[in-house]
Amino acid sequence: GIDEDACRERNGELLDPLPPLEYAEATTTLLATEKARAVAKRLRDAGDVDDVLIIGCDSMLLFNGELAGKPHTPEVARERWRTMRGNEGDLVTGHTLIHLAGENSEERSGAVTTRLTFAQLSDAEIDAYVATGEPLEVAGGFTLDALGGPFVTRIEGDYHSVIGLSLPLARQLAADMGVFWPSLWASQAR
Repeated sequence: GIDEDACRERNGELLDPLPPLEYAEATTTLLATEKARAVAKRLRDAGDVDDVLIIGCDSMLLFNGELAGKPHTPEVARERWRTMRGNEGDLVTGHTLIHLAGENSEERSGAVTTRLTFAQLSDAEIDAYVATGEPLEVAGGFTLDALGGPFVTRIEGDYHSVIGLSLPLARQLAADMGVFWPSLWASQAR
């Protein structure tokens, strides 16, 4: 429920002098933090904060030194894919974990970067993919776990982060707060 564009603009001036990768990590982490804090506020307002772990995430594609979020329109998605095809980009995923326990809370943040190689797609393949609507509302204009999966030919780094949640980073951030990751499985054990 946060306005990602307004958040990016508000923090852009503070982050602008950073090198592109650091800027991408800071931007995605800020957005992840805003999302997690919005959920924490809703839970606090509802009085539902006995022992809750909130995970906020945001991803953007760093391509040719520029950040690309969700394309939103077929025209932007089509042009982005025509530029990405046959090239590499870095998907940067920011995470914020907030542990709420009564009146107490603790927060940790981090980011992970995964290098992707995109297939050499024909214009017809790009048009067909864009026509599905899938790339319009996802970071970078592609998915790995749905129709766009065959269009990513190589992954260097954390596969999970490309899906949207780096499980290794989430585990580490939780551990930094003293949360034992296997304890999150307790409700699933029968």
